[in-house]
Amino acid sequence: MSNTTIETRELTKVYRQGHVLAVDSLNTRIHKGEIFGLLGENGAGKTTTVRMLTTMIKPTHGTAEVIGFDILDDPNEVREIVGVLPQDSGLYLELTVRENLEFFAKLQGIGDRETVDDRVGHLLELIEMEDRSEVQAETLSGGLQRRVQLARALIASPKVVFFDEPTSGLDVLVARKVRNLIRHLAREENVTVVLCTHNMYDASRLCDRVLIMNRGQEVEKGTPREIVAKYKDIDGIEDFEDVVIHLIGGDVLEGIYD
Repeated sequence: MSNTTIETRELTKVYRQGHVLAVDSLNTRIHKGEIFGLLGENGAGKTTTVRMLTTMIKPTHGTAEVIGFDILDDPNEVREIVGVLPQDSGLYLELTVRENLEFFAKLQGIGDRETVDDRVGHLLELIEMEDRSEVQAETLSGGLQRRVQLARALIASPKVVFFDEPTSGLDVLVARKVRNLIRHLAREENVTVVLCTHNMYDASRLCDRVLIMNRGQEVEKGTPREIVAKYKDIDGIEDFEDVVIHLIGGDVLEGIYD
């Protein structure tokens, strides 16, 4: 059985009647149970790549497979096996935590009441919010809302989850809880995680491998440790963040003071 969860083949997206090349002939493989980072500055092509992989938009050229389902030929099957954690809320603030999860379970077509109850109960335990299940979402802190959003992304037991800046705006303790949840998904539940982030701490600590993009193209791929070792002899490079800045064309020494 193949260990490949996602495979892109010449995946390309062009906007504005051919004038903006958002993603340029992307070829990559992502493995089962892997935490895979998509890195790059704004406009690098990360979000467009995710939107194609989740069938929100169609590629201009090329294609991709998600667990054997082609994003062009089998979009409904792809949607059934992926979950998405957007950067914005995506919650109904007037509903309780439990009501939000139950609503999205029904929206995903999860079966009978017992199945929904079991799934919601499991997720409340996973995000450590059993004692807040009857609390309205609008009264929760940003960090707690983020945990509910994570549970929402997992409601249909997806095989692949796409996270967009999962720790953005969170305090240090909540951010650690979210990182631990992501590790649990990959290590214990064998879920493939695709992580889009500008947070180099998250990328270097969480990701098994990363793909660094610039202007729609892949510029480097590998484990954070391998990538740092490859570029460590360049003047000014001391850590993973320095390498990413170098690869996207930034000045590694800018803003560094004696």
